[in-house]
Amino acid sequence: MLAVKGTRTVENTLVPFDRASADLTIAGNQSFLMNALHPDKAVRDKAEAMTQAVAAGADRAGAEPRCVPGALSRRRLQGQPGNAAPHGAHAIAISPRRRRQDEETRNRIRELQDKQTSLSLQFARNIQEHVNTVQVKDVSELAGLPDDYIARVSKNKAADGTITLTTDQPDYARS
Repeated sequence: MLAVKGTRTVENTLVPFDRASADLTIAGNQSFLMNALHPDKAVRDKAEAMTQAVAAGADRAGAEPRCVPGALSRRRLQGQPGNAAPHGAHAIAISPRRRRQDEETRNRIRELQDKQTSLSLQFARNIQEHVNTVQVKDVSELAGLPDDYIARVSKNKAADGTITLTTDQPDYARS
């Protein structure tokens, strides 16, 4: 994206930007899913680090003045109707205000976004690693939940008929 010389076009600007955006989205979604659902803590830890790295990379690309959004915010695309600046979904990705900020301000914003990502992942980790339970004395207390879920958890009744629900990922991921 940074290598474009001369006139920006859809083919040399938006197509690579869309591909990179899609790749970042896929990588972020897959690492987040592994972080949320994998039973092995070591895999979750690696996935958490990957989620953080993808988020940081996406943020840095969007804030880079030489990157596609920065270039598009200052240039028109040749061969486009009305030779107009981008609009719609691409306009949302463009943050010319942020690119006009000095390097110190951009670095502070980057630090805060990294901290936000870290806190979000820490919150998810706390939920994953601290399993809570709810004791249900009678299956009628589960009214309103999907029938297949009620049937599945009802199979695990204790001798006194109590059903234990947990926040462990097999319980909430399948419900």
